[in-house]
Amino acid sequence: MKRTALVTGASRGLGRAIALELGAAGMNVVANYFNGKDGAEDLCDQIRKLGAQALAVKANVRNPTEIDALVTQAEKVKEKQFGRIIQIGSEVFELGNPRFANYVAAKGAQLGQTRSWARELAPTGITVNLVAPGWIPTERHVGTPQAEIDQYLQTLPTKKMGVPQD
Repeated sequence: MKRTALVTGASRGLGRAIALELGAAGMNVVANYFNGKDGAEDLCDQIRKLGAQALAVKANVRNPTEIDALVTQAEKVKEKQFGRIIQIGSEVFELGNPRFANYVAAKGAQLGQTRSWARELAPTGITVNLVAPGWIPTERHVGTPQAEIDQYLQTLPTKKMGVPQD
């Protein structure tokens, strides 16, 4: 039986790259999007060409204060003794960032949540991890001044940014 992954923000950027990689690995993908219907449908077409099933689902999950409950079939997952929760964080919670205190605080809280869930769910066979990439240029970074990009690059050992496919 093929496994299925739900990828939020799958119509572009990192979410899209992650969904494609999961599809290429043989997983079925539920591609969540909010504004990028065409991108999500195109993504699903690409995943289907790879031999996996894909479904685009529109839902706004951007603002957690608008989400009142997260309901999963946790009992079914626990019965299987297998599950994966992978959150996308950011290196910014370790570095700090002027003018982005709210974002930095949210990413720090996300790390604490991940660690707590990991301990809570480990006995059931569900692992919880957080991937904290550095600055990956995506659509949201269009218009960033080159001087800011150059300054960031100087902090990196490789002196180059990653790409969503990394």
